[in-house]
Amino acid sequence: IEFELNEGDANIYRPEFLADDLPEYTTFDGFLPLPSTTAMSVAFMPTDKLTIALEYDRTEWSVYDTLRIDFAENTALLEDIADPKKYEDAFQFRAGIQYDLKNWLTLRGGYVFDKTPIPADYYGPETPDMDRDAIALGASVNLNDNVAIDLSYTYVLGREYATEYSPANFGGTYLTDVNVFSFGFSLGF
Repeated sequence: IEFELNEGDANIYRPEFLADDLPEYTTFDGFLPLPSTTAMSVAFMPTDKLTIALEYDRTEWSVYDTLRIDFAENTALLEDIADPKKYEDAFQFRAGIQYDLKNWLTLRGGYVFDKTPIPADYYGPETPDMDRDAIALGASVNLNDNVAIDLSYTYVLGREYATEYSPANFGGTYLTDVNVFSFGFSLGF
């Protein structure tokens, strides 16, 4: 899949002393190839209350070689962008478990390993990414035959990663540490 944007709006907020070098408004064209993903999964029930699921995904990130933006009006400070990315194909592994503890209570747990597609010398601040591990816990509570409440928590394990975006000689230290709380309510009729 290829995402193409033609004549997007670029409103540029700049100090007045840059008015001769940066337009206040211009349009741009952009192009972004989106990767395909191949997934393989299996789920099995060792008992009537326990389900175990495994999944392997491979994403063809290598199609994202360069970020291209073509501005309709170029100046000394506003040039077209051809930003090399050099993404590589990557994989994700997932494992999950579900246990029906009671007829009104189901417990869940899971683990994800997500391999980054970005080579170490091409990390950039607009898409900081690194290998990730995540763990999740959840539960469903059936209040009756038609009403259920779902609760979940996911933690993406924090990692600190110091790297440099070689094409621009721009370095930085990135840290990912994410907590996600979810609540769901379902009503059947």
